[in-house]
Amino acid sequence: MLSTALLWGLFAGFLFGTGDVLTRLGIRTARPYVAAVITSSVVCAAFAAALYLRGLGPEHSWTAALWFLLMGLCSTGPGRLLFYFSVRRIGVSRASVLVAFTPLFSILIAVAFLGERPSILLLVGTVLIVGGIMNVVMDRSRIRINLRTALLGLLPALVYSTSPVFMRLGLLAHADRILGNAVSALGALFFMFAMTPAIPRDNRWNLDRRAFLTFLAAGIFYSTAFFAYFSAMGASSVSFTTPLIYTMALFSSLISRIFFQQLEQITWRLAISAVVVCIGIALISNSRGG
Repeated sequence: MLSTALLWGLFAGFLFGTGDVLTRLGIRTARPYVAAVITSSVVCAAFAAALYLRGLGPEHSWTAALWFLLMGLCSTGPGRLLFYFSVRRIGVSRASVLVAFTPLFSILIAVAFLGERPSILLLVGTVLIVGGIMNVVMDRSRIRINLRTALLGLLPALVYSTSPVFMRLGLLAHADRILGNAVSALGALFFMFAMTPAIPRDNRWNLDRRAFLTFLAAGIFYSTAFFAYFSAMGASSVSFTTPLIYTMALFSSLISRIFFQQLEQITWRLAISAVVVCIGIALISNSRGG
């Protein structure tokens, strides 16, 4: 079961990292809000279609559906919107590494509400992750991060941290990955449209054809990533699974450096920080959930 969670988790991390890089490409000429709406719509449409083709089945749980809906409304939706604004401000690599703080918050929530207990490996991994993040914050390269932008990068982590807990509770009530993804994606999309009046008009729908196609591609990667995410969470605990998902920080940094060097400057200090964060994640994973 743990090896299954490991493979699904790393696969999800790669897919999320790729989707994040594509999103960064798109929001060079578009707004974060329209990026969030399009990618969320693609995820929602993909799983709604899968659910329609498969059907609800003879058994379904309203309790599970409620947890999945709360995941979309309270975590995935606001987290994605905040993350995209962070990506536009500080770049995909820094935003992705800063959002790697998410597992720390998730583990604390899992300890408090799910009864999971951290091991010494988990604590050591936590120290490494925090060290890697601080190294990014202190990086004074071409793209600077002051306290304000650092907080901007950490806000999505705080919001995203509740997502695996909602997901885990939903899967414990009814282990249906298709239903879970469809309902949570619908909740995220509801949040996006509910937030429309709060977004300044000039920050809403500016979009060109190239950005639209890029966001569609990102949405496809995110759809597959969420399926892998649900699969990993169904196979193991929040403490074990969540850190694996956030290897996306390393994947997005490597993809940006190798394929899109014109997108943003990726320094060696940033790359080392991503590696340190992922070493911490590996130690947490080897703790077998705490």
